[in-house]
Amino acid sequence: MKKYFSIVFLLSLASLSCGRLPSVRYSDFAVFPESGIPQNWQFDFNTAANDSSSFSPGKYNAVIVVRYTPECPSQSLILNLEEISLSHEAPDSTTFEIRLFDKEGKPLGKGAYGLYEISDTLHRGFSVPDGYILSFHSPLPEEKTVGIKAVGLVIN
Repeated sequence: MKKYFSIVFLLSLASLSCGRLPSVRYSDFAVFPESGIPQNWQFDFNTAANDSSSFSPGKYNAVIVVRYTPECPSQSLILNLEEISLSHEAPDSTTFEIRLFDKEGKPLGKGAYGLYEISDTLHRGFSVPDGYILSFHSPLPEEKTVGIKAVGLVIN
C-alpha cells in the first residue's frame, strides 16, 4: 500500500510540474561536430514534415535555443535566418544574434556539467503559416563556432 501511494505521489508531482510548461507544438535541433558549425552549412527546420506540427489557429512563440560550452571563442552566435511559407512569395530574411557570454566572459543561460543552454524569442504571439520552414546558417568562420553543440527551434 505504501508503494502504491509513493507512485501516485510521484505521478501527481510530475503532472503538476508538466502543467506549468508551455505546450510544445514543434521542436527540432541541429547538432554540430566538435569543430563547430561547418562553413557554408545550412539547416532547415521544416514544421510541415512533422506529424506534431499541425498548428491549430492561435498564437505561438518561436524560440531559438543554443547549446554550447565555455570553450566557444565567440561572445555571441550570429545566425542568418530565412523564413519560408506557402503564404509568402518571397522568404523573409533577417540576421539574429544570441549573446553567449556576459561582459566578464561568464556563460549566459542555464548550465550544468560544462554545457550551457540559452534561448531567445524570434517571434512572440504569431500565427504559424502553412508550410512554415525556418532555414539558418552562420556567417561566422567554423573556428569561431567551436563549442556550439546544437541550435534548435521550439514553437510553443
